Amino acid sequence: MTTLTLGAPETASTNGTAARRPGLSLLRVDPKGDIGWRVMPQALRRIATFCSRYVTELHADDLIQAAKIGFITDDPGWGLWVAVDAQETVHGHVVAHLEAARRVVFVDQLEVDGGLTPSLARAGLQALDAWARAVGARAIDAATWHSPRKWSRVGFVLHRSLIRRSLTNG
Repeated sequence: MTTLTLGAPETASTNGTAARRPGLSLLRVDPKGDIGWRVMPQALRRIATFCSRYVTELHADDLIQAAKIGFITDDPGWGLWVAVDAQETVHGHVVAHLEAARRVVFVDQLEVDGGLTPSLARAGLQALDAWARAVGARAIDAATWHSPRKWSRVGFVLHRSLIRRSLTNG
């Protein structure tokens, strides 16, 4: 289990505490330690809530099943991180997966209670970058409802436009 304690608003470190988020730690959820098993139910509830709130084309049951399989099998191409406090309450999560054929990691979900601070963003991106490199990715993609300019502050650039052709009438 990789844990990164969040630093001050302008830094992310392995030994600080987060301003406005005292005592939060960012960790990759895996089955090797007890904490992964303890926080997984909270993470799964967050994934379902995120799907119902923001991503109607992504079926919560399918993503939850993928998260369970990725967790239990310790699939290196599946990533789930949570921001937890000392009581192991989850205050944020990131879900990502490797698209192996494209050698790109795609961020499926990212949400933090109370909003994303600069220190949380940096800590999360450091962890995501390290994992993406370890699984052989060349880039990280994400879809967002927010302006791409907002994400440019942390190194994302507008890469392509997403278009869709619906296969349903409703």
